[in-house]
Amino acid sequence: MSQPATATSLFRGVLLARRRLFVQAALAALLANVLALSAAFYSMQVYDRVIPTQGVSTLTVLTFGVLIAAALELLV
Repeated sequence: MSQPATATSLFRGVLLARRRLFVQAALAALLANVLALSAAFYSMQVYDRVIPTQGVSTLTVLTFGVLIAAALELLV
């Protein structure tokens, strides 16, 4: 007689069968969270570097970088 499948073994089987999908979802979530930090880093850099030195060129580069990060976040 074979043992009946437990809920844990069934769940583990489903997870292992869809492992690649779960890894892709985890990587997408990680990338989205890292890109979401760009707004906080942007404001920190503006307060620390741009305002004291009135660095317009630094502000331009930072702004383009954050816009690129925001566009990438929309893709994820």
